[in-house]
Amino acid sequence: MSERAGPRLFDRLFSLVSGHPWAIILVFAVLCAVAVYVQSVRATYDMSYRTMAPRNTPEALEFERFVEVFGEATDVFFIGLKAEPLITAENLAMIERITRFLEEDPLTDSVTSLTNAHDILGDRGTLEVAKFVEEIPEGEAELRALELRLRSDPLLANGLISADGTTAAIMVRVPESRRHTG
Repeated sequence: MSERAGPRLFDRLFSLVSGHPWAIILVFAVLCAVAVYVQSVRATYDMSYRTMAPRNTPEALEFERFVEVFGEATDVFFIGLKAEPLITAENLAMIERITRFLEEDPLTDSVTSLTNAHDILGDRGTLEVAKFVEEIPEGEAELRALELRLRSDPLLANGLISADGTTAAIMVRVPESRRHTG
């Protein structure tokens, strides 16, 4: 190859680029669009805690205990409230407001909390279903009786209310179509 072949090739490339800048930009844009499309079709997203959090940390171990209790559903999330005492008129009113707000959100399928959970009682072949909290009690005796019922219910205890009665959970389920899986 002669010494002048390199500069002549560079001169031709320069003439092509400077003579047709919009064509070059268009070709570049099309190539970028094709590359983005090819990668987006193949891309998968794993937004799980396990892929994002460091392993063998206290938080990761706590998460694993959480999964053992509640399962690994990706269409459910929890909101927690810790207070001592938990079962007060003010706290129940706050749980009720949060529950209603989330129930009205079109991005949620269902919301379950202490204020809308159902109490299922069976007696001689019949079932009676009612809310645990029809109205928020005001009196101390009524509040303590409600707390006892909530903590002793096998469907709620260690789920929506902790065994020691200091933590409540609001369980929010989102439609599967809203999950970001890729």
